[in-house]
Amino acid sequence: MFGDPVKNEKGWEKLNGNEYAEKISVGVVIQPASYYVEKGVIALRSLNIRPNKIVLENLVYFSEQANKNQLHKSILKENDVVIVRTGATGTAAVVPKILDGCNCIDLIIVRADKSIINPIYLSLFFNSDFGKNIVSGKEVGGIQKHFNIGAIKSLSIPVPPIGIQNRFAVIVKNILQQKEVLNLQIEQSENLFQGLLQRSFKGELVK
Repeated sequence: MFGDPVKNEKGWEKLNGNEYAEKISVGVVIQPASYYVEKGVIALRSLNIRPNKIVLENLVYFSEQANKNQLHKSILKENDVVIVRTGATGTAAVVPKILDGCNCIDLIIVRADKSIINPIYLSLFFNSDFGKNIVSGKEVGGIQKHFNIGAIKSLSIPVPPIGIQNRFAVIVKNILQQKEVLNLQIEQSENLFQGLLQRSFKGELVK
């Protein structure tokens, strides 16, 4: 649909982060654990970010007070794109409505100008093979690689017309929703199967 981003044979305009984003920032990096509480505002970490998906497992929380005051600059909004900065660098996902107002730790936050770039397109680009190759060329550091804000701001990517991106995003949403339904059905089937096995070996199915 978009062609090869490297060759850019369709001649899409190429824009950097400064041009397609309203805001680029980073999550809490200085002693985030000092703000942890047992229950409060969700603080997403790198381990919660999967390609095009946010996994709500092994969560940590910030206090409401800290979230509103000291940590307000890293509060996330719906449709922000969060990108892993350390570890699995470049892995990206779009913040859903249910996580509007949560916070994050050591993630790059890109607030897209939606008149220029669709957040879903941006996330999928970074998770594509082309995006991964570009990110790997921008990593810094030794054993523990880092992908920094400066790289996002200077990195130019092909940006098709917003109408095409939006149509693409609708297709992707539908596919992801179907995938979630299928995964749930598979999980339910597996649970039923395991329950059947347990009952069988306990002799509960024998008349």
